[in-house]
Amino acid sequence: MTKTYKVIMIDDEVDTFCSEERIASCLEEGVELMRAHNLGELTRLLELNDGQVDALITGVNFGAGEDGVAADDQDSSGFNKVQQIVEKNRGMGRMFPYYICTDRPELVEERYLRYNQLRELVHNGRIFHKDDFWTLIAKLKQDVDEINSPAFRIRNLYALELQAAKDCVQADKLLLDILVYCESGAHDPQDTINYFNPLRKLVENIQDQCAHLRIIPEEIRTLNEFKRFVQGRSENGCQIVDGQKIMPQTLARSLAYYLDVVQDASHSWEDLKLGVDDYVRQQQNTLLLQTMVTIALELCLWFNTYSLENQDLKANEAKWRRGETF
Repeated sequence: MTKTYKVIMIDDEVDTFCSEERIASCLEEGVELMRAHNLGELTRLLELNDGQVDALITGVNFGAGEDGVAADDQDSSGFNKVQQIVEKNRGMGRMFPYYICTDRPELVEERYLRYNQLRELVHNGRIFHKDDFWTLIAKLKQDVDEINSPAFRIRNLYALELQAAKDCVQADKLLLDILVYCESGAHDPQDTINYFNPLRKLVENIQDQCAHLRIIPEEIRTLNEFKRFVQGRSENGCQIVDGQKIMPQTLARSLAYYLDVVQDASHSWEDLKLGVDDYVRQQQNTLLLQTMVTIALELCLWFNTYSLENQDLKANEAKWRRGETF
């Protein structure tokens, strides 16, 4: 099936620029180009095509009034309102890109010096001269394809969590791959099972860094000791000092469940027989894996913040004690 990209163009001279011939040519390229002469028409088109507009093209030198006509060569009040409309729609989850198409790109550059909101357009190469309309269309289609890809949507949905995973344990690619895999619908039970072992190693990495920063004592050597210690239990003669907290109890309990599952799935804990492999094969879905990756994202958020805020090794050591100081 041929893709169709639904695009609105707004400008006070949109009829001249987007002739019926050009609209027909756009359709041949898979682009349904809709014309808006003013802000009112733009708003109505967005409402009529609720959630189905793929991109917006706007002029710069047009007015915010009912006729859309610019008061003078410097009037960009219509364009300023377009930016507000785009941000409002993004706030409702409609993440379509927008582009400038103008015969006065120098006006955009002049205003860019004063308006930081144009940074997105400059950074993403979305400002075009009207003579380069078809180059704009090619760029638009490429951008929309990326925005509608699972990887793009997931990167934006979990931007904070994935950045934390990258900063603290370089696990952003792993977690993104798992999230995209879970959404793909193309699941093989063995592929699903294979993801549990790297999720176990992610926590090993966090534990190693905790030991390096003296967040936990060197006596805490295994993952099972780690999970019990952060819950406040005594492990190898070490315990968190009363009134001190390393990991929120909700997350510490989630960590315990997480480690039980990923260690069983990766066959690293012979005493635990949860039968994760058999369960995944029976269920034929990725729901358990999705639960694990969600907890992993929470762990990365916690560790990235906690480690940055707790760089003083002696202060970290003061939060726990050994048996002889009990």
